[in-house]
Amino acid sequence: MIYLLTPLDIPRLWEPIKKAVKAAETVQDKDLPSYLTVLLHDLLSSEASCFARFDSEGTLEAIAIASILLNKTTHEKYMYIQTLFSWQIAPEEVWRRDIDFIKRVAVNRECSYIGCQSSNPRVWKIYEMIGMTEETRIFSLRV
Repeated sequence: MIYLLTPLDIPRLWEPIKKAVKAAETVQDKDLPSYLTVLLHDLLSSEASCFARFDSEGTLEAIAIASILLNKTTHEKYMYIQTLFSWQIAPEEVWRRDIDFIKRVAVNRECSYIGCQSSNPRVWKIYEMIGMTEETRIFSLRV
């Protein structure tokens, strides 16, 4: 079952949240402490949201972290999933239930859509499986 964690839940699950972020996001080690500090502040102040899936015995299976952003081109509010990490391989129907729940939260917060990005091909497959489509690609050049 997937839940939207409250700010009071975050300290209890902070260690697994950090592990999920380290595994799922492309934050360099030197930037990780400040990134995690900002993330913790955002989660505790409800500027960001954390979704957690637990199995029937209460074992944490997956985490998604999202923020509400404004699309500067269309002026639409949208939910941006910045982290998606699963400790378990889950069947398609589980991911579909998860995204249905997350969609309800996004609609409740008056979002027009859910957006995300990832450099992980497994995550791409999950996003496609739950009905997302690729709209753009991001490139960078280190200087």
